[in-house]
Amino acid sequence: KDAGFNEESSTNLNGIAQWAYYSAIVSFISLAVSIITMVKTMSQMESTEAAGNIVGTLIMAGISLLLNITLITAANNLKKGVAGADQGTLNYGLQKLGSYFLIMGILVIIVLAIFFLALLIGIFSAGMR
Repeated sequence: KDAGFNEESSTNLNGIAQWAYYSAIVSFISLAVSIITMVKTMSQMESTEAAGNIVGTLIMAGISLLLNITLITAANNLKKGVAGADQGTLNYGLQKLGSYFLIMGILVIIVLAIFFLALLIGIFSAGMR
């Protein structure tokens, strides 16, 4: 199917795809640096301390990989959909971009909930003294 969008829409979608691609690449590099730093830090720790950090690092790496793969898939499909004027490919790219933001939104809500609970625990524990 023909996507049938005008020049301005094509330019905007290409810009979105380009920045999504750059963001994913920078995030992959950041993940690699974080893992290298964590490995160096864990090599200087006791084995029991390092075990907890390994689990945390693996969870962080898994989430980051999922997000970055989703974002780079979105960017590639957006570029292909605009270049070939293919509505199906464009829709798939937009769906992946939507999935990326959905996952990010859920993660932000989880982090805020944990922060709020920690804050409440801190306030109540300080009030108990």
